[in-house]
Amino acid sequence: MGAYYTKEDITEYIGRNTIIPYLMDAVKQKDEKLFKTNGELWQFLRDSGDRYIFDAVKKGHDQPIPEEIAVGIDTTQPNLLERRSHWNERTPDALALPTEIWRETIERLQRYRSIKAKIENGEITAINDFITYNLDIRQFAYDYLSHTQNHLFVEYFYDALQRVTILDPTCGSGAFLFAALNILEPLYEVCISRMQEFHEQNQHLFTRQLQEIQNKYRSRSVQGDACIGKNIQYFIYKSIILRNLYGVDIMVEATEIAKLRLFLKMVAVVDVDKRDRNLGLDPLPDIDFNIRCGNTLVGYATQKELEAGIAYSDFFTAEEFRNTVTEEMEKVALTYDVFKTVQLTQAEDMAAFKRAKHDLKVRLATLNDLLNRQMYGSISSTVDYDVWLSSHQPFHWLAEFYEIINDHGGFDVIIGNPPYVEYKKVKATYQIQEGLYKTLNCGNLHAYVAERTVLLGMSIARTGLIVPLPSMNTQRMESLQNIIKPKLCNKVWISCYDERPSGLFSGVDQRLIIELLAKGIEKELFTTGIRRWLSENRILLFNTLVYTKNSDDAIGLTTSILKFKSSIEMKMINKFYKDCAISCYKSSIVSSIDNSIYYRTAGGRYWKVFLDKTFGTNNASEKSAIIYPISNYVTICVLSSDVFWWYYSLHFDMFNLKDYMIFAFRFNTKSLDEEQKLEKLGREYIQSLEDNAISKEISAKHGVVVQKQYYVRKSKPIIDEIDKLLASHYGFTEEELDFIINYDIKYRMGDELNE
Repeated sequence: MGAYYTKEDITEYIGRNTIIPYLMDAVKQKDEKLFKTNGELWQFLRDSGDRYIFDAVKKGHDQPIPEEIAVGIDTTQPNLLERRSHWNERTPDALALPTEIWRETIERLQRYRSIKAKIENGEITAINDFITYNLDIRQFAYDYLSHTQNHLFVEYFYDALQRVTILDPTCGSGAFLFAALNILEPLYEVCISRMQEFHEQNQHLFTRQLQEIQNKYRSRSVQGDACIGKNIQYFIYKSIILRNLYGVDIMVEATEIAKLRLFLKMVAVVDVDKRDRNLGLDPLPDIDFNIRCGNTLVGYATQKELEAGIAYSDFFTAEEFRNTVTEEMEKVALTYDVFKTVQLTQAEDMAAFKRAKHDLKVRLATLNDLLNRQMYGSISSTVDYDVWLSSHQPFHWLAEFYEIINDHGGFDVIIGNPPYVEYKKVKATYQIQEGLYKTLNCGNLHAYVAERTVLLGMSIARTGLIVPLPSMNTQRMESLQNIIKPKLCNKVWISCYDERPSGLFSGVDQRLIIELLAKGIEKELFTTGIRRWLSENRILLFNTLVYTKNSDDAIGLTTSILKFKSSIEMKMINKFYKDCAISCYKSSIVSSIDNSIYYRTAGGRYWKVFLDKTFGTNNASEKSAIIYPISNYVTICVLSSDVFWWYYSLHFDMFNLKDYMIFAFRFNTKSLDEEQKLEKLGREYIQSLEDNAISKEISAKHGVVVQKQYYVRKSKPIIDEIDKLLASHYGFTEEELDFIINYDIKYRMGDELNE
């Protein structure tokens, strides 16, 4: 089914960077003065020092840097490579995060000091900056709510808490909904505590908000410094589950588990009283209409889709159907509001509760039957209606969540981990309506879910999804990239994760990205490079994220979303793209041999091997041959460079290697002297590869074969010389050359880095 268990660090990272920014945006919409640059909110941040910079980023900031390392910090002085000759050595434990080398330590400490200075100088005055600079937004929101003397901020924030709608469109067993619950709960609690404080000082404040809980939740106990009702926590969970959380999944078993997890969370906070009726437990909320079973991708999501579905009907039939459906949807919305109100205010009245639920089920069944038959009639299906209904499990968002979609304009926050399943594998079970998805040619369900989430979100919605990395870097996913880029979604943060040495999902080999999308006025794109880590260091993974803002020029260079990890790359990529594609290059050197080069189309985790001959097997899928109008030694030399690895890492999926990726590499020169130098280095490089190669027996589909294993990292000194020549060719500075030569150096070189 393409379903994976999503670990808590992933759900928490996505949850905190979508839910809390939305809540802050909602408060700002109420009163922009609360967010003015010189106001209390940002002054509170300025006075915080480095409190909201994660501890992992601070490590070693108060320790001296050895002279042999410090001498390489100034990039304006000459001989940078020599001055940084010790930067790839392991950093001592007093300053280092686990496995860190000096190059990483210096970059991290420079980032720490830069962010701290921005905080203290008042340069951070937007809630989105907490995402960009990877600050502890949960702690900041909680602290400010605890300390502010502005009762309006607390009032507006609490109002936003009670109204925010959070959706996981493919919720599975509820990992993201559970994370959302854990993020919202302390915010509810601190708001209630502060409202009680303000009310005690002024009886006219928060009367309406506190009245909801004061009669039913009277018992009190001391927790820390605050006096909190024992049952208030139960009330908070109940409010969150009924008001804030929504989920849909195609597997009924998954939705039942999701509901059970939420129920258990509620029950855990209640002190059992054996003498009390029902052991002191209030009736559990009924969330059958919050967590739903159905096909996220099949069904009418918006009024526009519904109109398109009835377009084929004659005017009078279409108008009659439109009026009938609208009337039924309004009835369902009203009935659902009654049902939710009964649960929040009259839980003891079971008769009223049962009556409200029955009415809602009947009205929803009637409405769904209308919509299902309309959809079935609008498609050319060869199967019986009941068979189609059972296999497709249509879920009509416009009907099921009418008030949210129609009246509210969509969900406020959409988070999740959509299925990574090729459409052709499920097409026999259900087919997506033609013309409904711009991403149909992407051929994978995660692309369709991503497109639908953009549609289901309101105008200032926040979205956070974890999807495969190829979605941002392959030609097949171009239509999805056009949606994700800052066009429809105006502000985008993308962090990228490799599958080795460790992966985000245990036992699953998937290179992944986390996309955070914010609709709004500003159009900006932030990315990380491909991130790698050891499993024991995973606890540091999200706290040490570094985003780089992509320049408008860089965004427009290609349809792919490039994986920039440093601002230094913005100038480099523009220099690189001044050259023509290598496929257009005409050589001055006349080669006396065949110009074919050979490479494997897949594999090569940190190096891509290019040869002037076959790899020595008869398996055609393991190699590919291309012909350039240049010397094959020049071609091999250029494609084996760290410049090519940088280009490949930026643009593509880090696994497949195809002709179009090679043809698009930028290299074009008319200098015979440069070509001759490259030809010479190419010959030296090939000889070095052969000298360090080892023959091994490899199990293949057609039997055991003997194949050479090439250890490219042993030829790194020659590659460095190639890069120095190419740096001169592209006009890279010494700092940019240092960046290229040491790009991903720790993982690419492995143990040899220390040797």
